[in-house]
Amino acid sequence: MSVRMILEISIKPEAGADMEQGLRAALSETRAFDGCISVDVMRRVDNPNAWVLVEEWDTQGDHERYMQWRTETGMLAKWEAMMASPPTMTYLNAVDM
Repeated sequence: MSVRMILEISIKPEAGADMEQGLRAALSETRAFDGCISVDVMRRVDNPNAWVLVEEWDTQGDHERYMQWRTETGMLAKWEAMMASPPTMTYLNAVDM
């Protein structure tokens, strides 16, 4: 069963354009990473500086390997500098009903 991951980030107002450009450049690599099923990027209606990424991965371990790779490349540190607060990450499993 796949796992969903929700990443919520709050971007500094002055960094919005840079974050959008960075995400656009990174998404093709993310979507091609082993285990990635999908990634959707959204902004909150009431706050354009609040971004939400909804991702689906084959396993949580696949996502954790992806995050390790992004850490090693320095991309996470670059993005964290654009954030107004630490991000929140939540892993979810579907409930069969």
